[in-house]
Amino acid sequence: MGKAIAKRAVAIGAVTALAIAGAVTPASAADPGVTKTKITIGMTTPLTGPAAPGYKLIAPAAEAYFDYVNANGGINGRKIELKVYDDQYNPAKTKIGTSQLINRDNIFAMYGALGTATHSSVVRDLNRRGIPDIFVNTGAASFDNPKRYPTTFPYFPSYIVEAKAMAYYIQNDKTLNSKKRCLMYQDGEFGDNSKTGFKAAGM
Repeated sequence: MGKAIAKRAVAIGAVTALAIAGAVTPASAADPGVTKTKITIGMTTPLTGPAAPGYKLIAPAAEAYFDYVNANGGINGRKIELKVYDDQYNPAKTKIGTSQLINRDNIFAMYGALGTATHSSVVRDLNRRGIPDIFVNTGAASFDNPKRYPTTFPYFPSYIVEAKAMAYYIQNDKTLNSKKRCLMYQDGEFGDNSKTGFKAAGM
């Protein structure tokens, strides 16, 4: 699972580089996190702790892709510097890390921050400050709300959509559809989105 997630991180990195290229022009040096030679972006993700086995390869994969971009001229002549904060999948640590990324590292954008509960603890502050919040690494439906979070751009389809797709597959597979069903879900928005999706699909 880790290698698949890492490959996905590289793909997201490619799209991110294109997005940053569109946002950062030669005249953008006055923007936070942008100098004549560098663009600084930040990430919070579990490098250690209980969620690390599934997600610890995301940051190194993203860094590898940005190294490739930098080796090939960067973006408008600027190198991308990715600052990574290990939040251990703990919202309290996410708040600390995000604060450091904003105030100490002076990031231009947040990239690929991972987790529903973790990112929920900082998304309002990022939007209040007008910081681009690119490709949030969670399918929580609440982040897909341009009116509430105008600078946040989700990456995944929502967990509601995922649950609908799973329900459709189960209902159209004779073997699975004949089985008794049980839904175990995580308390919070992650699980609530799944319940909503299965219910909407008639399961």
